[in-house]
This record gives sequence, C-alpha cells and structure tokens, in this order.
Amino acid sequence: DVNQYVIASTQHLACHAGVVTLGDRAVAFPAQSGTGKSTMTMACTKLGLGYVSDEALVLDDDGRVLPYPRPLGLVGPVQATLRSRGSVDVVGETLVPPDELGAVAVDARPAVVAVVLLDRRTAGQASLEQLPRAQIVAQLLRMSFNGWKDPARALRQATALASAATLFRLSYGEAADAAPLVARLLRDL
Repeated sequence: DVNQYVIASTQHLACHAGVVTLGDRAVAFPAQSGTGKSTMTMACTKLGLGYVSDEALVLDDDGRVLPYPRPLGLVGPVQATLRSRGSVDVVGETLVPPDELGAVAVDARPAVVAVVLLDRRTAGQASLEQLPRAQIVAQLLRMSFNGWKDPARALRQATALASAATLFRLSYGEAADAAPLVARLLRDL
C-alpha cells in the first residue's frame, strides 16, 4: 500500500515497469504484475546491468529516469529459491534487497533507449522483434500509476519517450536465456 501511494503521488509520470541500465542508457519493461518484470530485471542485473527498479519507470520533466530501487518483489519458484537474510515476505511475494542479489543500484538519471514488452513462452529460443514506436505511448499510458492526474502531461511525456526510444517484443521461456539479448540491445543502441 505504501509503495502504491508513493508512486501514485509523484508529480512525474510513473509506469509499472522494471528498468535496467548500461552506462547512461536504460531499458524499461512495462507490464502488469505477474508478467515477469522482476525476474527479467534480476536476470539482467546478474549479467552486470545496473538496477533502477523492478516496480516503476519514473520519468522526470527532461524524460530521464528517476531511480526507484525498492527491493525486488519475487514470486513463484524464484521466490522460494532466493529468500535471504534481508528478505521480507509480504502478501504473495518476497521482497529481496537488490544488493543481496548482487544488483548494483543506479543513482544516475539514464535515458530510456528501448522499451521491451515481455512475452514469456513455455519453450523456444529467446528472440527480439522490433515493433512500431507508436505502441510505446499506449503501453506506457496503460501501465501508468498516475497518468490520470494530468493526462496531457502524461501523454506529452509518453510521446517524448516514444520519439527517443525503440520498441521491442522479447519472446522467451527463461529470463536467464533472454537477459543476454537485453544486454546486447543496450550495448548496440
């Protein structure tokens, strides 16, 4: 409840998303709960990508990412295997501090260069497919915690991000198999 209140009360556009970085570039995974944002974020940080959040993409007025490094919320099989001394069980998930997973929290304000839609499949090789940028706006607004407060501002920020970032669909079975594609994407963009 506290998390929802804090995110919804910010003046900045805040969307439900995982966010990782490489240098001054970020990739965002906007999605609903249960889609695999936290698992993908964790898999990416295990490859050395910086940790911004597994909960929220928060954009400042310049379109840069404001870090929101809350503990990673893990569920299911990952939850059972990654309990640590600093983890806390809450309704339906285990919150694990990022540093206990080896994740390095980022305090800089990176620019989003890619928005990645997660498409978890049960089998098959991980793959990235580029999609039309215009779909970024709809996805960010759909996943927004607070866009309803100032719809015109939210639309401006989502549109600005869409003009600067590329949209991809990441199809995968296991996050550990797909994370190298995200790392490569950040290196190449």
